[in-house]
Amino acid sequence: MSSYAQQLRDVSDISKDLSIGIVRSEFHDEMVDDLVSENVEFLAEHDFTHITEYRVPWALEIPSMVSRLLELGGHDIILCFWVVLRWATTHYDTVVEQSARALMDISTQSDTVIINGIVTCEDEDQVAERTLPVYAISWLNYVAELVEKELLEVED
Repeated sequence: MSSYAQQLRDVSDISKDLSIGIVRSEFHDEMVDDLVSENVEFLAEHDFTHITEYRVPWALEIPSMVSRLLELGGHDIILCFWVVLRWATTHYDTVVEQSARALMDISTQSDTVIINGIVTCEDEDQVAERTLPVYAISWLNYVAELVEKELLEVED
């Protein structure tokens, strides 16, 4: 089981009106649903409720949806969720590497905070162990750091 744990920082200075876009794949839908639900519930518990979900068929389409959302504007934060299981082919390596690289390239060129919530595992049991609100916590901590260092303006 994964032992990664992260503590939530003080997020009281972050506007609760931030618009959050969630881009998620439909492949491995039940596992991705669990991952998204866990993180959305955590955000709602901390009063972040302006959330819009966008679905794409596969992991490889996530970067193009993120690009489109950035072009249209309207989201302060974009969280991306997908699950890739290794199985017995090299397709896993292509999907993981290309999707993650494309999303990283987009995020380094954008002022919008983009969190990559990719879960790469050998089997469904490993996915279940990693279905945690860690992405929401990471995002909130990242935004809190930006606000604290005055690298991000927060409007109420």
